[in-house]
Amino acid sequence: NIFSDSGYKKIDQLKTILRSKTGKEIHVVLSWNPYLNNDGEIEGYCLFFKDMTQEKMLDGAYKESKENYRLFIENHGEGIGIVDKDENFILTNPVAEQIFGVAPGGLANRNLKDFIVPEQFQKILEETKKRSQLVKSAYEVDIITPAGEVRNLLVTVTPQIDREGNHTGNFGVFRDITELKRTEEELRQSEQKYHDLVNFLPTAIYESDLNGNLIFTNQTGIEWFGYTEEEIGNGLHVLQFIAPQHRQRASANYLAIIQHNKISSGEYLALKKTGALFA
Repeated sequence: NIFSDSGYKKIDQLKTILRSKTGKEIHVVLSWNPYLNNDGEIEGYCLFFKDMTQEKMLDGAYKESKENYRLFIENHGEGIGIVDKDENFILTNPVAEQIFGVAPGGLANRNLKDFIVPEQFQKILEETKKRSQLVKSAYEVDIITPAGEVRNLLVTVTPQIDREGNHTGNFGVFRDITELKRTEEELRQSEQKYHDLVNFLPTAIYESDLNGNLIFTNQTGIEWFGYTEEEIGNGLHVLQFIAPQHRQRASANYLAIIQHNKISSGEYLALKKTGALFA
């Protein structure tokens, strides 16, 4: 019996659930004071009810939202981290820990600069300054894992502010683009080897887009036709290298190649930049 247990004491903040006539649950905070007669004996209690149903619902919604946020962070397919103004990690998800090569919880109280390759320290300082100015940005940076592995990251960072508009930290998304950068480099090297090879061939070779605009001509082609690399790069058309009397036939053969993937060959009079013809 809550009244007999309390005696003469004032009771505050007893949380309980009441049920209305319709069966609806009402969350309340109950408090009461005993009132006495002239002989100092308790004659009854004055009860005070505060309806907390709405606050209870809001609290439940907040906890659910917080749990959903936690699940989103932990299960996101990219690395996510929250750092303070000095780039100290406050919260990270498992993918971020994998990217940085640390055990679960291994980024706690670590600084982003601990992982940055020395030659890119200045870049991080410049990015940190942008965040203090509430500027969002994306940039590439190289990190070194504790195992000594260098990884290339694409980082997107958004400054975080409090209710007063003060900068409190940053929200970052980390994407490991190491394999992508490696593939790009292998492709670049492959293209360079191809260009080096065709430049040594004694035959003129060119590449064009589907409209016939030149993209590339090897060194032999430059020497034969007398155009500079800059002129070729500005979009010369392949038919400009063919004598006027042969352009209709060359154009028909070119369209057959484009439309029907048909390999074609033929002999044409060629036209140099100077206007001289040769075969």
